[in-house]
Amino acid sequence: GVSTASGVSARPTVVGAGASASQAAVRTALAPPDPSDLILPVDTGDGLIVLDNFGGRSVSLGACSHRGIDVFPTTAAQRTLLACVDGTLRSQRIFAGAQGNAWILEDDQGICYRYHHIDEFLDGLEVGARVERGQPIATMGSSGNAGSPHLHFEVRFDGPSGTAVDPFPLLTLPTAGVEIRRPPDAVECSLDVADDEDPADDEDPAVDGDSA
Repeated sequence: GVSTASGVSARPTVVGAGASASQAAVRTALAPPDPSDLILPVDTGDGLIVLDNFGGRSVSLGACSHRGIDVFPTTAAQRTLLACVDGTLRSQRIFAGAQGNAWILEDDQGICYRYHHIDEFLDGLEVGARVERGQPIATMGSSGNAGSPHLHFEVRFDGPSGTAVDPFPLLTLPTAGVEIRRPPDAVECSLDVADDEDPADDEDPAVDGDSA
C-alpha cells in the first residue's frame, strides 16, 4: 500500500542565495569507492534548487550541525525521488519524528543514503527490496518538521547511524536544471539540535521487517 504524510502544500517557499559549487560549508576526504555511480536523488522535472548546507544552517531551525543537504522543487509539481545508487532498501520509517516518512538505502559497500520528508512510498517496494540507480522509490513531501516540500538527503558511512559525510561533492553538480544555493547569512547558527534530527534518529529502529 501507500503511506502518506500530511498533504503537499502549494508552491514551496525556497530560501537561499546563489552560490558556486566551491562554497560548501563542510567538506570531507571520504567518498564512496566509486562516486561516479552516485546520481541526483530527485528527478529534475521543471527544475530544482539544491541547498549546499551540510554542516551549516538547516532550513527549518537554523542549526549548525545539519547532517545532509536539502533539495527543493522550483514549481508546485510533485517530484519523484530516485535511488541514487544500486542498492537495498534497508529501513522504512513512517511519521518518525522530525524526519517524517523516510527511506534508508544501502549500497553494496555498506554506505547508507537517507531520504527524509517523503510524501508517499511507491507501491510494491518494501524493506529488503533491491533497487537500481535511477529507479523511482518515493515522492517528495513535507512530512516531519518540513515547512514545505523538499528532500533532506544524507550520506552515511558504516551503516545508517554511521558518520555523516557531505553529499554535495559526491554529486555531479552543477547540472542542467539545478540551481545551487546556500542559506542566507541572516539565519544565525544558534541551536544545538539540527534540523531533521531527533535524538532517536540514529537508533535505526526496526520498521516493516527491518531487523537492524
